[in-house]
Amino acid sequence: MKYLQQSSVLQKKFSEQVNEKNSANRDEFKQSIKSNFNNNFIGEFAGFFFDIKQFKNQFKGKLGETIISFLLKSLPDSWVMFSNAIIPASSGRFTEIDHLIIGTQGVFLIEVKAWKGSYSAYKDQWKMRDGKHWVPLSKSPSEQSRYHQQVFTEWIHKQVADLPSDFITAPVVFTLTKWIGTNQCSVPVVQGSIALMQLIQDTPVRLNLQQVQAISDAVQYYLPSDNAVEEKVSNLETIKKPKIEIVKKSKIEPKIERVESQESAIFKQAIDDVLNWLKNLPQTSDLQIVETQPEYQAQKIDLLLTTNKGTFKIKITPDSCNTTENFFFETNPSGAFMSSQADWLFYYFVNSRLLYLLPLPETRNWLKDNLNQFSSKVIDNENKKIIGKLVSINDLIENINEARVIRL
Repeated sequence: MKYLQQSSVLQKKFSEQVNEKNSANRDEFKQSIKSNFNNNFIGEFAGFFFDIKQFKNQFKGKLGETIISFLLKSLPDSWVMFSNAIIPASSGRFTEIDHLIIGTQGVFLIEVKAWKGSYSAYKDQWKMRDGKHWVPLSKSPSEQSRYHQQVFTEWIHKQVADLPSDFITAPVVFTLTKWIGTNQCSVPVVQGSIALMQLIQDTPVRLNLQQVQAISDAVQYYLPSDNAVEEKVSNLETIKKPKIEIVKKSKIEPKIERVESQESAIFKQAIDDVLNWLKNLPQTSDLQIVETQPEYQAQKIDLLLTTNKGTFKIKITPDSCNTTENFFFETNPSGAFMSSQADWLFYYFVNSRLLYLLPLPETRNWLKDNLNQFSSKVIDNENKKIIGKLVSINDLIENINEARVIRL
């Protein structure tokens, strides 16, 4: 089992959303107490108790999640897990899943409840035992898990093509509950970590390893951004050029001066994928491959992209895979990264089709200022040793404001 993390940028965005919601709930709770007792002091004191209750709930939840996480380590090495995975929901908001597991048996969106006591549920309507009585619960854990399943299903099918229709399971697992009785709930409900493992093991194979990798990449490299690809590209800018504007117009078939390259197959694949994406953007008016023209070879520039706001010079850096969660930047002063006169570096992982749009001058200056923080690596390439740095993707995205990532 591999443990993966999402971008710190995404985690920060979600944290802001949670803090905003908690603040609103806290204020509502205080106001309710003030109104009931007609006393401002009691209302302020109630805010303190609200914070204590929130902390206790978080502690209990983390304890239950840790127990589950420890047991899931026994799953095969080809499986991956994200704890507290963040996925997009509606209206620009996010939702969090306690454990998101991806393997050949499918995707499991695990909701962990560290509740004590006894519970019953019928068709997602839950009750808790209080002495001799059963008290209805206002929040249904199975409905919550079903919601996670719905939003994840809708999102992942937009990210990865040709997935089966029934590969996502969203179980609720109770770790500390004394007794549970459920009937006709919309998602599986299990008691204890052993029952959860049995559920996973009994699930038939639904995904191949390539699909597991593609789904994992989609989750790991998801970043909050606007829905339209064109809006992401509108952030391309240089110091002397304003941002590219979005112009709603009929589709233009750009003039592409393609010159046959002697570069490797991976570079040709990267060029083709990026070209197919750029030429279909509404703001593209001209697109040229110039990587073999002497003038642009000297400047280490591969593409010229012309829009209504000018021409942008682009350098493409292909990478065969992103299993290390790092960029590799050559640090030789005469190498492409250090000497290119391009406005933008398009760093493309061919296997996952993830394209990172990096403002090259800003990215280069940031790396120079932080060179000692990253480990060095030597790559043998056609009898030539290339010396460079392995740079954390998350660190770079967090520090370079204009950096963007999309899936082609």
